[in-house]
Amino acid sequence: MLDKIRHRGADGQHFITFQADAQRALRPALDQTSAQMIWGQNWSVAPDAVYQYAHLHLLLDGAIYNHLELRQRWLGQHSFQTPDQTETLLLLYETLGPQAFNYLEGNWALVLFDEQTQQLIVCRDRVGISPFYYFYESGTFAFASEQKALLALPFVEAKMSRTAVFDFFFLQQIEGQTGFFEGIEELRPGHYLTFDLQTDGLETKPYFQLTNQGDLPPFDQGQFDLYTEKVRSLLQESIRVRIPRDKPSALLSGGLDSSVLVTEIARQRPAALQTFTAAFRDPRFDESQYAQRVAAAVGAQWTPTYPKRESLEKELETLAYCHDIPLTSAGTYAQFCAMRAAADQGAKTIFDGQGADALFGGHLPHQALLWWSLWRQQGWRAMRREMQYFGPGAWQFLLRILMKNAWLPQQSGWLRHRFNQYYFSELAYFQPDFVAEHRERYALYQQSSTSQLNAWLQQEYTGSGMRFLLKCVDRSAAWHGLRPVMPYVDNSALMQTVFQVPANFKLWNGEGKHLLREAFRSQLPPAVLERRDKKALATPNNLWIEAMRPHIKPYFEALPGDVFQKEKLLRDFTQFFTTAGPFENYRVFKFIGFAVWRKVFQV
Repeated sequence: MLDKIRHRGADGQHFITFQADAQRALRPALDQTSAQMIWGQNWSVAPDAVYQYAHLHLLLDGAIYNHLELRQRWLGQHSFQTPDQTETLLLLYETLGPQAFNYLEGNWALVLFDEQTQQLIVCRDRVGISPFYYFYESGTFAFASEQKALLALPFVEAKMSRTAVFDFFFLQQIEGQTGFFEGIEELRPGHYLTFDLQTDGLETKPYFQLTNQGDLPPFDQGQFDLYTEKVRSLLQESIRVRIPRDKPSALLSGGLDSSVLVTEIARQRPAALQTFTAAFRDPRFDESQYAQRVAAAVGAQWTPTYPKRESLEKELETLAYCHDIPLTSAGTYAQFCAMRAAADQGAKTIFDGQGADALFGGHLPHQALLWWSLWRQQGWRAMRREMQYFGPGAWQFLLRILMKNAWLPQQSGWLRHRFNQYYFSELAYFQPDFVAEHRERYALYQQSSTSQLNAWLQQEYTGSGMRFLLKCVDRSAAWHGLRPVMPYVDNSALMQTVFQVPANFKLWNGEGKHLLREAFRSQLPPAVLERRDKKALATPNNLWIEAMRPHIKPYFEALPGDVFQKEKLLRDFTQFFTTAGPFENYRVFKFIGFAVWRKVFQV
C-alpha cells in the first residue's frame, strides 16, 4: 500500500501498530522506549514527551504556517520538547478538541488517534489542498492520500463509479459528490471526521464556513484604497511565512497571479529565486515572453520547458496513474512538465497561483455576471457603464452567460438534459440505458437564483472545479517530490477578507482582478500589468488530439460497451476527434482521459 504513494515522501516513514483487546480497545504494540508519539518526523521523541501524550497519536501531511504563533497564543505556559508543528497540534487538540482546527493556517490532512476515547479524528484544510481518501465498510476504516494506495488493499475492489462518470460528462462535475472509484470516499475540505472504534460510528462535520458580501455599493476610491492596502498586506504576509529557508521556486505563466507571487517573493528574498514556465514553439499558445520579462525584472532564474505531443503520447498512462482520475485537458500535462523541470533543478517546494481567479474575478464570464448583479442592485446606468468596456457583442455575451450560469441551472432535470443533448453533440455517443440510469442526478446540482457575483465566485472557489485544479497541482507536485505552496487558497484571513469585498470593487472599468492588479501595481512589469490576453495555460490541445488519433484509438477499441456506444464512436472516430479551431476543447479531451484511465486502473 505505501509503495503506491512512496513518491509523496518516504523520508519520514514510521510505523505504529495497534493491538485490540477483548473490549475492542486498541493499544500501541510497542515498548515505552521505542514509541513514536508523533509520526512522520526524523527526530526521536524524549520519553517524558511520550508519557505526556501517551493517549494521543498524530499523523500529519501538510504544513501549519502559524504553529509558532499558536504556541505563544494558546500554549504559552507549556514547555515544548520539540520545535515541530506536530507537537503544537497535539497540545492544541488536547486543549481545545475539534475547535482547534479553526485556528490552523496552511494546508493539511491529519489523523489523530485518541486511546482514551478510542476514536480516530480526521481533518482536512479549508479548501482541499492536501488530499484525504478513505474506505469504510462493516467496521473497516482505511485511509490514504491517494486512491491508488487504497486500491492496493485486498478488501478494496477497483470498481468504476458509474454515477461519477455521468457527473463528469453530463454535469461537468469532477468528483463533485462521489469519487470515480466506488467505495472510496473523499473527506470534503473544511470538514473533520470522527470514527468511533467501539461503535463503528462514522460522523462528518464542517468546522469552517465561508461567507460572502452580496451588496454592491457605489464604487468609492477611498474605500477601494483601503481594500487594496488590506489585500496587499495579507498576501505579503501569506507569502512571507511560506517562503522556504532554502532556494524558493515558483511556477510562472506570465499572467497576473503568478507574477504577483514571483515579484513579491523576490522583493522579500532578493536572491536565489527559481521560476519555471511551460512554453510552446507555436506563438498562438506561448506566453513565455511575459514570464521571461517578469523573471528578468526581478533577477530570478528562469527555466522554460517545452511539452510536446509525442511526449504526451508516451506519458498518457503515467499521467492517468499519477492523478488517479480522468483528465480534461493537455494543460495538466504542461503543468506536469513544469513541475518535473523544477524537481530536476533541485526544488523542494513550488509556489503556484491557483485560486486567484475565483477570489478576484479573473475569468471573462465574471464580467457578464457583474453586469447582471449591477442591474439587479444599482440599475440600468451602472450596468451600461461596465458593459461599454466590453465593446460590440456585449448583449449577446451577457445572454449566453446568463443562460448557462443563471437560467439553465435552475431548470428541471428533464429540460437541462434536453438542452445538453441538443447543444453538446458528443453526448449522443453514450448508451441510452446509462443515461436513463442517472438522469435524476441533475436535481442534485440544481442551483437557486442569485443576483450577486460574489456568490458565483464562492461557488467556484469551493466547488468541484477548484478541487480538481488543486488535485492536479498536488498530484503533479507530489509525483516529482515537490510540496506545493498556494498562498491564494491556504490563508483563511485572505479568503475571508476578499469575499467580504463587494464584487464591483474586484472588477472595475471592464478590468478583471482590478483589486489584485492595483494592490501590486508598483512592482509588476508594465507588459504584465496592462495585458488582457491571458491564455489560462493554453496548449495546442486540439491540434494534438488530431495528431494523436492513431495512438489513442486502441484505448477505445479496448473499452467495454457499458458507457459509450462503442461501435458508433469507432465508426465516427476520425470525425469525432477532429476538433474545430486550434484551442482547448475540454469536452473531447475528456473522452481520451476517461479511456486511458479505465485502461490504467482496469475498471
